[in-house]
Amino acid sequence: MIQYILRVFLAALLLVPALSVAGQVQVRALVDSTSMLIGDQVHLKLEAKAARGISLADPYWPPNNDTLEFLSLGKWDTLSTGTLIYKAVFTMWDTGYQVVPPIGIPYSGNGLSDTAWTTALMMEVRLPTDSLKLNDIKDIVREPAVFADYLPYLYALGAIVLIGLIIWFWRHPVKVKKEVPPPPPPLPHEVALEQLAALAQKKLWQQGLVKEYHSELTHIVREYLEGRFDINALEETTEEILDQLRKRNLPSALRQRLEEILQTADMVKFAKAQPTAQFHEQAFESVKAFVEQTKPVLDVTRDA
Repeated sequence: MIQYILRVFLAALLLVPALSVAGQVQVRALVDSTSMLIGDQVHLKLEAKAARGISLADPYWPPNNDTLEFLSLGKWDTLSTGTLIYKAVFTMWDTGYQVVPPIGIPYSGNGLSDTAWTTALMMEVRLPTDSLKLNDIKDIVREPAVFADYLPYLYALGAIVLIGLIIWFWRHPVKVKKEVPPPPPPLPHEVALEQLAALAQKKLWQQGLVKEYHSELTHIVREYLEGRFDINALEETTEEILDQLRKRNLPSALRQRLEEILQTADMVKFAKAQPTAQFHEQAFESVKAFVEQTKPVLDVTRDA
């Protein structure tokens, strides 16, 4: 009887929430019950109060063994009162009075670095009162889901999507749109004939703009010569142009007609000559005829 009283007294001393004062940190360990059946889960809570500037690290938990096993560990949380709490769950696999060893809480700050320890916890572990009686089936304790739990479903969904895309592209092949090549640039004689038609529409010499008319007419001729015969006609003099055309075996009749057009146009532009209205029309027709007679023969069959 005396021995039983001593055990109860010792248990009562150990069950009093321990207040560990380590410098500026106070810690204690609490359990929801000090009596348990073997294999039951017991919730343990650490409470800590730390001075301003002190930070706590994860606790030093006693190692698991054949008697004591920690099933889950939480993390530090702060209550509205400023108290820090840390929750854990453990079980015991041996009957009788068993001890949960002290738990260390490392801390640092304010020039301090130390560990505060809780007191040990005494637990009474019992077998069921009637070992022949079947107890109720306990609810399954579900662990929180993590990303790895969803990976099989993600793989299956990805495979379904991939197969669907393969089937869709197989039934709806992508048609590669052929690029249409740009149309070829107009040939020199085509450009010249268009410019001559535009010049005729302006009716410059009919309005008294004789110099402007012949300047534009000779520019059309020079630009055509440059594109057709590959000579620098826009920069060369009339004599230089004619000399270049001699080297390209241009018929003399065409050279003489071109010489007459260019020289008369020079006189109009620079000597302010006043040719007759008939000359203006003849000059235009001569330029047009020159372009028609010197254009490449193969251009007649050129695709539009």
